[in-house]
Amino acid sequence: MATSTVPQSQLIEYAEAFELFDVNGTGAVPVAQIPCVLQALGMIIPEASILAMQQAKLDEGETTVTFSEFLQLTSSGNTDDQQDEENRAD
Repeated sequence: MATSTVPQSQLIEYAEAFELFDVNGTGAVPVAQIPCVLQALGMIIPEASILAMQQAKLDEGETTVTFSEFLQLTSSGNTDDQQDEENRAD
């Protein structure tokens, strides 16, 4: 689900949810808040995917995630929300 394949309305929804957790207005949220952003969007991503991203950021010495990194997580996480939509399309 690269940015170019996300419907504009959904991209706006993601951005709005992300901004709610960007309390400092820096364009990034704390790594620990990623599950909260996902929950606010009603997304379910495997915990292992979230933990891997959190650990990768911490290994880089970073404690925040940008919006583009967040989109990468949602695209690589195979959310249950996405799978439900695919099943309905069949």
